[in-house]
Amino acid sequence: ASAAGILQADPAALIGTFGGIGIDSIKYDSVDPAVQLSSEQGMMHDFIEYCSRTPLAEVGLSRIPIDFVNWHHFHQAPTRAAWASVRERAQGWLRAFGYDDSVPFYPGDWHLWDGVPDYPPPTLNQDTEVAASYVTASLIAMDAAGIAWHSLDYDVDIWSAPTTGTEFEGRWPLFTHGFVKKAAYNALRLVSLFDAADRLAIASADPLLAAVAGRAPDGGVMAMASNF
Repeated sequence: ASAAGILQADPAALIGTFGGIGIDSIKYDSVDPAVQLSSEQGMMHDFIEYCSRTPLAEVGLSRIPIDFVNWHHFHQAPTRAAWASVRERAQGWLRAFGYDDSVPFYPGDWHLWDGVPDYPPPTLNQDTEVAASYVTASLIAMDAAGIAWHSLDYDVDIWSAPTTGTEFEGRWPLFTHGFVKKAAYNALRLVSLFDAADRLAIASADPLLAAVAGRAPDGGVMAMASNF
């Protein structure tokens, strides 16, 4: 119903998958017998299968389109191999149900999460160079794995007053309550400098040392490394 309404309002709109918690979100119960599937591969697999056999008569489509794959992913190992594994698994599901496996992959909510099971997870690592190095290494790894879209968890922690009496409380946002820029913000700012640069090849023998390099518009060479 949502996809049909979106496409009726804007036929050029892109329709993506749901934002489950991880590409292998656990099984679920539904009040709708139509979506009670027998697969044990998780919600994303089942959702893609459901879309493949569900027509959208309102807009003249034989099935629900999938223009991008969206999911939430916390505390992922910041390596190319880890992100590529996630992408390749979902690509297999797209192919199995007749969808284009080259659509964009969009981790729409991700960050370091070492405070499980608390939500939001209070840990001072969110305010330090630990989060900055994690963000940097993760973005470099996503890029290497062919994941071009992303959205860092942007929860704005303004719904409640500070609880510790300090400016830095170890929460996800890039800013404190007083809008002080945190280390992860500066990591994103530095990575963004490479958007306008011609990328240069750079490699490291250490799998935990991520690096990116480019030639700036003024001809200078830029390089950035992160050791998470």
